[in-house]
Amino acid sequence: ARVLGIRQDINSAAMEAVRSCVFLSFSTRSPGVKAVSLYREAWGIFRNIFLEVGPSSLPDIRPGEFLQQVVKCMVMEYEAEDSRFDAVSVIKTKQLLLPHLEAIPQVEMDGFHLEEESKLKILFLLGDAYTLMGHSSKAKSSLEEALELSRRRGDYQMAAQVACKLGSTYRHLAMREESEHVLTRALETVSEAQGRDKRNGVLEADLLTILGSTYRDMGRLQESIECLQTSIAKYENLLGPKSSSVAAAMTTLGSTWTSLGDNFKSKQLFEKALSIQEELYEPNHPSIAFTLGKLSTACVELGDLTRSISLLERALAINRSAYGEDHISVAIVLSRLSNAYRMLGKMKMSKNLAQRALQMTEEIQGSMHPGVATSLELLGSIYCDLGEFNRAHELLERSININSLVGNGSHFLATASSQSKLGMVARLGGSLEEARQLLEVALESREEELGRDHPGMLKAINRHATVTHW
Repeated sequence: ARVLGIRQDINSAAMEAVRSCVFLSFSTRSPGVKAVSLYREAWGIFRNIFLEVGPSSLPDIRPGEFLQQVVKCMVMEYEAEDSRFDAVSVIKTKQLLLPHLEAIPQVEMDGFHLEEESKLKILFLLGDAYTLMGHSSKAKSSLEEALELSRRRGDYQMAAQVACKLGSTYRHLAMREESEHVLTRALETVSEAQGRDKRNGVLEADLLTILGSTYRDMGRLQESIECLQTSIAKYENLLGPKSSSVAAAMTTLGSTWTSLGDNFKSKQLFEKALSIQEELYEPNHPSIAFTLGKLSTACVELGDLTRSISLLERALAINRSAYGEDHISVAIVLSRLSNAYRMLGKMKMSKNLAQRALQMTEEIQGSMHPGVATSLELLGSIYCDLGEFNRAHELLERSININSLVGNGSHFLATASSQSKLGMVARLGGSLEEARQLLEVALESREEELGRDHPGMLKAINRHATVTHW
């Protein structure tokens, strides 16, 4: 029928295929995987016909009932993937499922209404899939709708699960106040819930872990430590000391100690988390790559550059295998590799990696994201090392502007870091008065944020002293 171009026969044959798939999925003695596969096949045919010619072509099918069954099977398949240990296969399968998930709300809007529970599950899975693919803006829309629906239904546990993912998504979009609000509200609800059980305790720990990350982003480092220490204690009590959740929270706590300048403590936490993950996962799991990246940063700060590069090359291979080349996780590792090569004095390689990382970050996250500011600061530092002070000045100024506009302000560490480096560029370029002003502002910002006795203050004081006594 397709070869001859006879649309009526195409539709008729396709609907017979749909009916056959549905019949087989009901009649099979092993529902599970076989039924899911048949429903996915039936759904693909159904969706294509519906989107091409509309519901008039489906006279003998009850679309509402069929759609409910499709949703049920999609959820089964998606959630079944989360129990597998082969992370790369899980990601590939979820990538294949994404267009099917996206099409369900489209069909649902055109008159085939889903039950609220099914709609909520689809929105949640869409948010999760978009997050996995690095599409934070799309994830935000789906998760916000899911959160509103779960609250309206009075399903506090589902609302807390959605809040975890939405709070994390807000973080990635630099919406820190929104992240704090949605997480603290969910925490209050979970804490007040009657009949507290193990699931409530784990949800509370999940929320505290993400809130700890949000507080770190906001510069509220002591609050971050308190949240994360509490979440680790809860996980260890409820799930055991070697669970994946304990490892993830330890990695997050290590990042906070990095922000506080205690690289020995952060390195210990990263290594402990990595040890747990290597016992739990296959070697190519993305969670291992994430922790490798964090551990590499501590190694750089402690002067172990050779080990840092080795860790990053392993992380890069895992992320490329799991996500493909054009994913933010790949861009982040490229930036870290660039910095490690810069510290080794391999400037050409460092510059090439930094330029690639900046290009990817802008394409994925948009030109005004804090991740772009971080990439600009790195590339500006490289140009400074190469003696190209005008180019370095331009990049560092742009980094400061982005941080100021998205809420990192003059008293946040990201801005202070760029101001400090811009001051050094001005000094090397001969503009001593501009250098003094920039370094004074950076020093004041760091002191206000960290306190004068913080280890991270030492470099800032030395830079200021160098220019003052030039």
